[in-house]
Amino acid sequence: MNIGNWWKRLFAAERVTTTSDIGWTTLFGGGNAYLPGSSQNWERLAGDVANNAVASTIIGWVARTLPESPAMVTRPTRDGKRERYNEHPILALLNYPNGQYSGDQLMAATIRDYMANGNAYWRIQRNGAGRAAGLWYVPASTVKVVAGDTTDNFIDHYELRINASHTESLPTDDLVHFRYALDPLTGGRTGIGPFRALYRSIVILNMGENFEASILRKHGAPGLYLSVSPEGGPMTLDEARIWKQYITEATSGDRVGEPLVGMPGSTLQAFGFSPESLALPTMLDRYEALVSAACGINPVVTGLKVGMEHSTYSNQEEAQRAAYEKAIIPMKGAIAAEITGQLLYTEFDRPTSGYEVEYDFSGVECLSDKESDRVARLTAACGGPYLTPNEARAEAGLDPIPDGDTLRTKQPAPMQAFSAGGNGTRLNSVQKAFLEGVNGERTR
Repeated sequence: MNIGNWWKRLFAAERVTTTSDIGWTTLFGGGNAYLPGSSQNWERLAGDVANNAVASTIIGWVARTLPESPAMVTRPTRDGKRERYNEHPILALLNYPNGQYSGDQLMAATIRDYMANGNAYWRIQRNGAGRAAGLWYVPASTVKVVAGDTTDNFIDHYELRINASHTESLPTDDLVHFRYALDPLTGGRTGIGPFRALYRSIVILNMGENFEASILRKHGAPGLYLSVSPEGGPMTLDEARIWKQYITEATSGDRVGEPLVGMPGSTLQAFGFSPESLALPTMLDRYEALVSAACGINPVVTGLKVGMEHSTYSNQEEAQRAAYEKAIIPMKGAIAAEITGQLLYTEFDRPTSGYEVEYDFSGVECLSDKESDRVARLTAACGGPYLTPNEARAEAGLDPIPDGDTLRTKQPAPMQAFSAGGNGTRLNSVQKAFLEGVNGERTR
């Protein structure tokens, strides 16, 4: 299929589904996971990205933050602000989507697909009147997006794979589709997750863990190579197999460390590399950092090794705040916009109503000012104390004092006159003139 035919399919009569159907091979000479400078299908080697230890740690941290910022519905007021509504029916649906799991669990599953796959889906369950009565998580791996015949019919429908032999066709109104970013190869019909360009890094991390696990499973015993000197005579294939089995049994499992006796004229040598010789511990740090950076979350926040090496209590608080501002708030803002457009306006209110779904971050601890920071900021803003002594005592639970209702301004400490420096030297003429002007008297 050439480029012209592909564009014809995309925007004209023939339907296009997902990136695998469009064919990255046509555009870039490889599959949809063929990264620059490589002809290897890294997506296939990476498998489910969410099962990678580093990616799973990041996704898990994001999922755990979700209950800290609950959903809310707002509406604009005449003074340009937004008023919060706590009784809107969509909130009940978001908090209790069905009788099997909670809204927090639904969002956690959604975030997993949203970040790992770039697409996440909710199926809308309707009551007898055809209104939305429930929401159900649909794994992204089971959904196929089918494009419409024209750009006006952007997505014709979705195909849901029930099992190996059965699929179900769903209209667009019955699915809420979240896209992390827009995939240019499907004209924005599907999304791109933050890990697409990092499949190779995910594979390296997986292989590094597999290597270390393999070494540890053998109780730290490296591979061995048995060589025989010419004086020992030739070794037949059967003899080699017998010796291989003997060495394997004697150097693995619970028998690691037992004495090993070789055949006459033979030499055992370590074969392969150890994690230290490969510099594996430090080499994997780079890929941990890359995966974290792709999500906009500092590894200090998630406790990854590359972050903990430089972690302190103060920079951990700063990193958590930055993770919210650079990752969580934008991500949940995008999700809220999709819920507003694909669920609130289609099932509950019209766009002209002004209602919107948002997330309330006012209760997030890392985003709130500490009391000491708040006091310092207010003090700096007014140029000095802003509470009377009795107001401050009331805050501390103490009784008032006489004359405690007067605001006390801070006075600068007077500069004391002196005739000699700390080392006993006398002041020069410039120093004397300065002190005379400040203290109003002649320094001797």
